[in-house]
Amino acid sequence: MLKVDGLSFSFGDRKVLDGISFSAGKGQTVSILGPNGVGKTTMMRCMCGILKPDGGSITIDGKEVSQMTKNELARNLAFVPQTVPRVHMTVYDSVLLGRKPYVNLSVTAKDLEITSRAVGRMGLGDLALEYVDRISGGEFQKVQIARAIAQESKVMMLDEPTNNLDITNQHRTMEMVSEMVSHLGVCAVMTMHDINLSSYYSDVLVFVKDGRMEACGGREIITPELVKRVYGMDVDVIDHGSVPVIVPCRTVHGRAAREHICDHIHPHSAADHIFTGRPNRTGEHEH
Repeated sequence: MLKVDGLSFSFGDRKVLDGISFSAGKGQTVSILGPNGVGKTTMMRCMCGILKPDGGSITIDGKEVSQMTKNELARNLAFVPQTVPRVHMTVYDSVLLGRKPYVNLSVTAKDLEITSRAVGRMGLGDLALEYVDRISGGEFQKVQIARAIAQESKVMMLDEPTNNLDITNQHRTMEMVSEMVSHLGVCAVMTMHDINLSSYYSDVLVFVKDGRMEACGGREIITPELVKRVYGMDVDVIDHGSVPVIVPCRTVHGRAAREHICDHIHPHSAADHIFTGRPNRTGEHEH
C-alpha cells in the first residue's frame, strides 16, 4: 500500500533526510522513532506532499504522491498534525470537514452518514454539538482522528498523536488508532517518542538517527545496542509477555542500577517487579 524508497530532503545545505526506505501494507501501523530534531516530522510532511523531497519516491498503491492532484491525495492520505488550531466550530462540523475532498456543490446525505458514523466510532456522540474550543485535549484528539476517518483515505498519518496526553489517554488514543486500522483496513503511520508504547501497538518500527534510517522491522529489532546507537543511553530490554519493555539503566553509587536492584530482590528478576500499566488485547491490565 505505502512505499517510501530512498527519501531525501534538505533545508538549504543541511541534509535532514538521507535515503529513508520502508513500506507498510493494509491493516498495518508504522511508528517512526528517534531523538528530537532527527527529521521525523519533516519525513511525514514529505510523505504528505507538504514538502517536496530532494530525491526518492513515495507511492500509495503504486502511484506517486507527487503525481496526485490535491483532491486525489486527500482521498488517499489523511494527515493529523501535531498542533491543530481550535476554531469555534462544533465537533460534528469539524469531523464533517473530512468529507471536503468528496464534496462538489453541497454536502450529501452520504457525507452526513459517513460523518455520523465517524463521530460514533470515536465515542463523540454526546459531544457532537459541543464546540471544539470548549472540550478537553483528549476529546479534541478524538475529533482529529474522527475527521481523518471521515476522510476515508487509505493511509492515515499522525504526527505525535500521544503528545501532551496523560498515560490513560495515550493508551486510549493508541487503542482507537489500532481499532481503526483493524476495522477499516487502512495503514497508519505515526511519529512517536515512547518506544514502549510504539512496540506494543505497532507492526513496523522505523528508527531514525541523524536523518538516516538506523533500523526497520518488527518489535524484535529492539535491543539495548539499538537504543544505545539511536538515543545514546544504556537500557535493559525486558521481555514482558512477548513485548519488549525498555528500562533505563541508572547508576547507583557507580554501579549499574540493574545490579543494585537484583541485589535486593534476589532470587526474583527485575521483570517480576515491573508494572507497566499496559493493557493487553482484551482491555485488562497485565502485571
